[in-house]
Amino acid sequence: MSIWAKRDYRDRSYSHALEQLADQDTASGKQPGMMMVGTTRLEKGQELTTIYIRLTDPLLLVTYPDFSQVSEESLPKQARLLYGDPGEFRRFFKGW
Repeated sequence: MSIWAKRDYRDRSYSHALEQLADQDTASGKQPGMMMVGTTRLEKGQELTTIYIRLTDPLLLVTYPDFSQVSEESLPKQARLLYGDPGEFRRFFKGW
């Protein structure tokens, strides 16, 4: 069962989470479904990026500090694919 989680980052400082997701995906044999997407907005004059990750194993969530689980229904309609399969991405989002 896959789950979604999200976290806000300032200044696009999410590279550690991206590397971690890629490493976990590789270690699991590239199971379909691992994904990272992002949305960006200005808040109080600063760029804020919300990162959403899709994990194929819910137990992996504890390895992502400050990420909180969210429902599929709460995902944004549009996002930017940062990691994962483009076909899977199109099932959930419209790309930028």
